[in-house]
Amino acid sequence: MRLAQLLKKYNLPAIFFIPTCSPLRDKDIKELNKDFEIGGHTVSHPQDLQKLSREEMIREIVDNKIWLEETIGYPVTKFCYPRGRYNDEVTIAVQAAGFTSARTTKVLQTKYSNPFQMPTSIHVFQRDEYKGKDWVEVARGMVLIAAQTNGIFHLWGHSAEISKWKNWEKLEAFFKWLVENYKIVKGEAD
Repeated sequence: MRLAQLLKKYNLPAIFFIPTCSPLRDKDIKELNKDFEIGGHTVSHPQDLQKLSREEMIREIVDNKIWLEETIGYPVTKFCYPRGRYNDEVTIAVQAAGFTSARTTKVLQTKYSNPFQMPTSIHVFQRDEYKGKDWVEVARGMVLIAAQTNGIFHLWGHSAEISKWKNWEKLEAFFKWLVENYKIVKGEAD
């Protein structure tokens, strides 16, 4: 809910991908859905959907979708693979469940061709892919690339990680810089 408040402060779009096992209560999800899109993220947030039996994988995906749709009252169309792990079988199950796109955790990208393999630009967390550069510096560079190439900048992270690595102030400073320097397009919030 802290992240939602911060996003609202800067009028930024977002999708909250929520697993059924989330500590968020139904009223919290309904509150989030007033300003943000809600996406599917499985029942139990398994380590790797690819390692589950086909039946268990489908249950994880479908039961979460049903729960979210019952909670917010209309279709949930976006999905995020837990830990970014997927294969063709997982993608087929996500499509069969009625999702229209799925987010991966591949970073440093602003373009995609397959809506079921949508990458992300930056993770609010230090990753090896950033080659020692601070994530904020890398994020600003990715925003510039997206702007110059008519791409999409997508930032992702988990609130628990933001707290763990004490990134709340850096994240807010980044949001402030973003809205001061770039027009943010609302609508299809990816």
